[in-house]
Amino acid sequence: MLLKSNDLINDNRVRKESRSLSEAGHEVTVLARKYERSAYSERIDGVNVIRIPWILGDPRRLFIEKAIEIDADVYHAHDLSTLDIAFVAARATGARIVYDSHELWHIRVKRLYKTRPIRRWSFLLREKHLIGKVDRIITVSDPAAELLKNRYRLNDPVVIRNVPPRIVPPAPIDLRPKLHISDDKVILLHLGMITQWRGFEQMLEVLAINERFVLVAIGGGMGDGVFEEKCRQLADRLGVRNRFKILNAMPFDEMIAHARGADVGMCLTQNISIHYYTTLSNKFFDYFLAGLPVIASDFPVMSRLIEHYEVGKVVDPSDPKDINLKLNEMFADSRKYDAMRRNCLSLIEENNWERESKKLVEMYSSLVPESVVKKPMSAMNAKSGSVLFIALTTIDSEMLGTLLKRFPAENITVMLSDPVHKFTAENVDVVNTRSLRRVLRACTRKNYDMIVTCYQNQGFLTLLMYDLISFLCRKREQRAYFPFIDLDYPIRCNVFLTERFHLNKLNTRYYLLKQATKFGCLREGFFI
Repeated sequence: MLLKSNDLINDNRVRKESRSLSEAGHEVTVLARKYERSAYSERIDGVNVIRIPWILGDPRRLFIEKAIEIDADVYHAHDLSTLDIAFVAARATGARIVYDSHELWHIRVKRLYKTRPIRRWSFLLREKHLIGKVDRIITVSDPAAELLKNRYRLNDPVVIRNVPPRIVPPAPIDLRPKLHISDDKVILLHLGMITQWRGFEQMLEVLAINERFVLVAIGGGMGDGVFEEKCRQLADRLGVRNRFKILNAMPFDEMIAHARGADVGMCLTQNISIHYYTTLSNKFFDYFLAGLPVIASDFPVMSRLIEHYEVGKVVDPSDPKDINLKLNEMFADSRKYDAMRRNCLSLIEENNWERESKKLVEMYSSLVPESVVKKPMSAMNAKSGSVLFIALTTIDSEMLGTLLKRFPAENITVMLSDPVHKFTAENVDVVNTRSLRRVLRACTRKNYDMIVTCYQNQGFLTLLMYDLISFLCRKREQRAYFPFIDLDYPIRCNVFLTERFHLNKLNTRYYLLKQATKFGCLREGFFI
């Protein structure tokens, strides 16, 4: 199981890893985050994708319970944000852990949380105390691997670069008529999110220096849009707004097709930390797949590849004059420029995902030998005597059938606020929660083995009412059921399913602490 805190749609690295593992014969599930644009579950490239919505203030409990329910052999955490989830799930199921560190997090959090020392401290300690518990570590470059190895005294991490697949590039899309760019202009292209420290200020200043250039950015509409708007305002002040074009993020093949209509790729990551200095940009190789030479920051990992394959020029990323100078040099000699474009194909022939993924498949082969069989987890759906289902809105026969499969019982009571459906099953009793007398009668006449709250984003007062009902009922077990991801787990009080007063955050932290200390790992529990 791969764990990622985005919705996977534009995360090409995780998609490539999951597809390669699936093609190697592994059964792969990706647990990701639900965005408005994405479905709760779907199948992508032969891989099952389940997305957890960002509800309850802190949905990590949902991530963990779903991960445990799936009972994977390996929990593969992509970045620090999912490492604690993988740790708890693996300890509960006896599985292995892989930590895929796309970033040098001990450096990044110092920049992200400059004014939040407690938050920064918790992240730093989380990685420090959990990284030694994982079975394998993956990172994105040799310098990053060396830094992690020396900082945490690790064995050699596996370096898997984010190189593109060796594919026949899609037919190019001519950007000039689409974006109203004249033939005498040179199109500079930036791929990826429009965020700070990617050199946008410097690229816009280059446009002000040289009217020959037009900047096209593919990656708009992602994030909160604050920096994107700042770039538009800067372009207005510099008088280059008509030569700064933004296209929204798009699927990989479509992005490459658009990229092939540009003239040069811009990879101007700023030297603000050792992480940026020692790692490769996610989109670095995508320019070469599109056949574009690059203007890139003069950092060791990028400069070695550019100089070895002769596919571009390196610059001081903070100096617009130097960037303009190297751009002019690149386009001054058309024969050298054409040679650079041809060399891009040679680079991709030797640096592609088909070669790089072999290291991932070999690592998994050694991590989970075929002869190893995990002990199966105990089943949860033993038949109960009586179950009470509480829901805010109506449920139809199909949803009731799903509930009965998950919670089989001899007698079922369903409490609804607006019961419009009539159920024909003899063992199903429907109670309208608007009738206080019927609610009290249902609560006092039966001893329920289980009470299940069907969570559908109820408010605090409604959940409090459910707790009062549960208190009146003599029950053995209380659970919450989330129909959108078909998940249930035990709860103590329904009010912990609300964002109000941060109750769920506190409950989730207590749960994580309890699960960690359950395995004799008290120290790690404080940092999760």
